[in-house]
Amino acid sequence: MPYLDLSNYEHEPIAFLKTPKGDMPIFKRNITIGRDSSNDIVLENVWVSRKHCQILYNREKHKFQLRDIGNESKGSTYGTYVDGKFIKNSLIDLKSPSIISIKNNEQNQIELVFIPVFGALVELPTSQIFKIPLSPQIIVGKEGNIKPTANNLVSRNHLLISFNFSEGHYVVRDVSTNGTLVNNTPIEKNKDFRLIDNTILSLAPQTGSSIFEFKHITDIQVSQEKKQGKKDNRWLYTQHSIDELSKSDKITKRSDGRYYYEGRPLIHRDSPIDGGVYLVANTGEAVVVDSIKYPEIKKVYEIAKKNALSPAFFSFNKKITEEKILKAVYKTVSKIMGYHLDDVEEIIKRLNVENNGKIALDVFIEKRIGVCRQQALLCGVLIELFIKENFLHGKISVDRNMLALGGHAWARYTSPSNEIWILDVAQHYFGLLKDAQGQGRWAYDRPEEAQF
Repeated sequence: MPYLDLSNYEHEPIAFLKTPKGDMPIFKRNITIGRDSSNDIVLENVWVSRKHCQILYNREKHKFQLRDIGNESKGSTYGTYVDGKFIKNSLIDLKSPSIISIKNNEQNQIELVFIPVFGALVELPTSQIFKIPLSPQIIVGKEGNIKPTANNLVSRNHLLISFNFSEGHYVVRDVSTNGTLVNNTPIEKNKDFRLIDNTILSLAPQTGSSIFEFKHITDIQVSQEKKQGKKDNRWLYTQHSIDELSKSDKITKRSDGRYYYEGRPLIHRDSPIDGGVYLVANTGEAVVVDSIKYPEIKKVYEIAKKNALSPAFFSFNKKITEEKILKAVYKTVSKIMGYHLDDVEEIIKRLNVENNGKIALDVFIEKRIGVCRQQALLCGVLIELFIKENFLHGKISVDRNMLALGGHAWARYTSPSNEIWILDVAQHYFGLLKDAQGQGRWAYDRPEEAQF
């Protein structure tokens, strides 16, 4: 039974999924798999439905399950196989491990392997291993779920161990008479204490009667290589479009050093936004952002400015700060432009702009819909307008990358004091980059060598 070391994770994975892009840690209780970039796991194959299936953890049944989704009434187009069993528009329990197959024939198929992560207590010196599931609460003691071999002075219910879903890690609580040491330090009774790998638990320590080591384990080996640390391809989103369109002479590079698409400069990391065009990495629409030619951006800007400068918007503190303006932008865009993937796709198809056809951001504003890229562009251009009017003095960028989780875009503002703010309407995050890093959120950190 392989051991993992998850000590460096702020939030611990509850499972891993072996995918064509590598072993991916899963942190959420509900993830989606499909062809569309909004999924947690993106499989870019034509026989995969846009929303194909989801993996979820049922806390009432204490089981991981897979649901074939696709169309709500019909399920995915080709269905899903779990350990060889075909399911369509239904739910099935997952084992440890489970093989998930998506295919339309034997030649065209993708195989994923689902591997849950368990906490474990290794009893010393017997080396007996006790699995600790995510829930329910496990009791260690003479009458508990885990009964120590040497139990002199160990209470009937000595320790409570559970997984804290909101914090994303295992915790232990001492409820005993004779106490517990964690790494030779007494822990406070009736108070949760985080467990990390290689923690030593000594029960009733005055006699040294029972000692355990806490570990993480899986039933088969997984790779813990951190994909986020890899240099490049995940950040070369715009470069992929440039390479493809350059073959057809639709992209040109001018003397100012910028790339142009049909007369408009490309929007990419740290580039100007207003007046530019934003390309999707794969086949998709080209979004034109132009507050001078089209009226809707300016209308939204006036709403955001009114919110930012309104004393009532920020209660008793009437001082206008960077944070207040950025927050006003985030809230305004959240209200103006809801996340509606199906509606966005319908507009793109109806207007025949699927193959890098230009479409104004104003179209999405008027319809009050968008996905992460439209939301990020609107946040970005509004902040750029605040900068032009000298309300803000930092730098704005529309950033994006592609992980095993899929592709995603957001707005990034760097203040004159080098504080970095993230505005991610699609994933409901507004705050400092450093705070996002401790919350298990999207990998917003960017390698400095990535230009696009």
